[in-house]
Amino acid sequence: MGVLGSACTFDVLVDGGRVGGLKPGEQLTLHVDPGEHIVGVVGRDAICGGGVAQVEVTIAADQRKGLRVGMSQGWDILIEPSAY
Repeated sequence: MGVLGSACTFDVLVDGGRVGGLKPGEQLTLHVDPGEHIVGVVGRDAICGGGVAQVEVTIAADQRKGLRVGMSQGWDILIEPSAY
């Protein structure tokens, strides 16, 4: 999450439903059905501002995808592809 996100905690949503939370340095592993999904992240803390970030992810059977949650210089929440 970098320096800007180091004090932030996030709720993680898949297709509009909460599936977990993230604190700095944590990872969350999800097992979803193949197909298209909307992955969203919303800040839990007022200090994090940022609103909601969402990305569409298409998952094939037996496929793994990594996403990284971060903060922009303007305190917007980011969801980006990750190799980790």
